[in-house]
Amino acid sequence: MTRNIRFTIRIALAILAAYRLARLLTLEAGPAFTLARLRAKLADRSELLGMLFGCPLCLGVWVGLALTPLTLLRWGEIILLPFAIAGGQCALQLVTDHDYDAGNPA
Repeated sequence: MTRNIRFTIRIALAILAAYRLARLLTLEAGPAFTLARLRAKLADRSELLGMLFGCPLCLGVWVGLALTPLTLLRWGEIILLPFAIAGGQCALQLVTDHDYDAGNPA
């Protein structure tokens, strides 16, 4: 596989991983509401953190910044892949199931 194709694949993985992580951290309750409680604590601690963890687009910038070095490393794919798969699944879920509520999946 050529170097450019491999780099393009890493970028695609990073995009999907950033999407999934930003959505998970900002919109979903998480197991036993751990992420919802974390967001509430962050909001209590700092208005800026509360706003950041309440906006997937805002947090996505910082998640993308954190994931950028992984696109440059050959082994970065190993770390990006699980989140990229989850990001693709999440996007498909949102497109195909209009009744799904991530904060209350039951």
